[in-house]
Amino acid sequence: VLDFTSYYLHGEVPAAADLTGFSYRAAKGSKEDGNYEPYYSGQHALEIQPAGAAFRRYQQNIFRLPCFDEEQARFEELRKLAAAAEVGGGVGSEEDEPGLLERLRDLREEAESHLEAGDPAAALSVLAALARELPEDGHVHFLLGRAHSAAGDGGAARTSYERATELTPQDPRPWNNLALLHLAEGEREEARRTLQQGLRAAPEDPNVLTNLANLDVARRPAQSHALYTKALAKDPNHEPARLGRAQARERLGDSGGATSDYERLVAYNGPLAPAALDGLGRLARRAGDPHMAVAFHQRALAGRDDPTFRANLGIALVETGQLAQAREQLEAAADARPERVSTWQALGVVYARLGETDRSQLTKAKQAYERAIKLDPEDWRSRFNYALLAERFGKFDVALRHYEIAFHLEPRAWSAAANMAKIYGDTKRTSKAIELLDKALEASPNEPELHIQRGYLLAGEERTIEARTNLRKFLDLADPSDPRREQVRAALPEHASGS
Repeated sequence: VLDFTSYYLHGEVPAAADLTGFSYRAAKGSKEDGNYEPYYSGQHALEIQPAGAAFRRYQQNIFRLPCFDEEQARFEELRKLAAAAEVGGGVGSEEDEPGLLERLRDLREEAESHLEAGDPAAALSVLAALARELPEDGHVHFLLGRAHSAAGDGGAARTSYERATELTPQDPRPWNNLALLHLAEGEREEARRTLQQGLRAAPEDPNVLTNLANLDVARRPAQSHALYTKALAKDPNHEPARLGRAQARERLGDSGGATSDYERLVAYNGPLAPAALDGLGRLARRAGDPHMAVAFHQRALAGRDDPTFRANLGIALVETGQLAQAREQLEAAADARPERVSTWQALGVVYARLGETDRSQLTKAKQAYERAIKLDPEDWRSRFNYALLAERFGKFDVALRHYEIAFHLEPRAWSAAANMAKIYGDTKRTSKAIELLDKALEASPNEPELHIQRGYLLAGEERTIEARTNLRKFLDLADPSDPRREQVRAALPEHASGS
């Protein structure tokens, strides 16, 4: 989901004589080219001519704000490492000495009690004795995996879970927890295969279904939605599944369904209630109520101090115009989790807005966008925002490079093409501008800005019939409050009499 702020700069780009030496990055956007060296441009490569007095185009300077429902945060919320329900793993069928079975059961219960109390060291001590008595018991190895994982020893946990899957392959719990260890190591496809093994063992296990859905919710939300729903059919009170389904519905545009799931989680008042409040905040912001969004995000933070919630609060504060407070929240979120691209993108937007009155903030905006680009060179929003900022510095060659990369990465980013076309048009490279607009219209045929720019460029080339077609299309698509409508109507022969 792409979110936009209402940030327009009218007229010419401000002069930037006091901000020479604007640094920018190489224009190659591949993952392999992530180690950028700063490149310093000199004087302006292009001289921008002011728009004619008869018609003043809007620039598409809308700084793109990111949306914070990222995969990393989702897995932190939804992981279920300790699937502790009893499945299999019974203690032996006959006694080798009087009271053996009872003693072994007591040991297992003691180990589980230590795990539930958060004391993995004590649990490991008990389980070591139990494993000596029951070396082929899958449930004992599963408990050892839980204890090692809780103690922070991922390697030992993996060994124990793997042994548990060998001894009791019908038990989904070790498959589930082993998959999450793979995921923690970045072994995504191995995690998927392991979860599918768990699903074959228990097709309705809600933990396995939920974690398998988590893997695909960003790319295939409809498929993940079906898995979450299946998990909830088995256990209607499964909070991770409900949170996952709410987020899938959010991605699918089902705001009503997402709201229902989030509100139910808030009513549970369980550990995932803060994440649900954060989700309600996102929905409120997209519905055009940033003040309500701020209230939800503040409640989420009160429940748990999480950098994601803080970043979302910062974005909502931007939209309410509380820029200083937004900067405070976003800077704290960036300090806590500096690897998150979206936080740096949002910080760049805040600094750019503050730069309208304090030009020192523009340098901070540049640095924030450069940080975002270095973290992910293929995120088009970072490139687009960086290009907008370059225009404010007067570095139009830099702007063209990054607009071009943004448009290449996301062909539906029509505003990047529109801004490039404006630069080319103002520097008398009309054919290049029209070529860009044609390409953008292939992906976004109903964007009025593309039609009005193309119409006026064609009019300047005396291609009158084509120009009128685009200008009429602009009138069909443009917002009724757009002040340019009257100018366009006056330019068309059917409206020349004022009828």
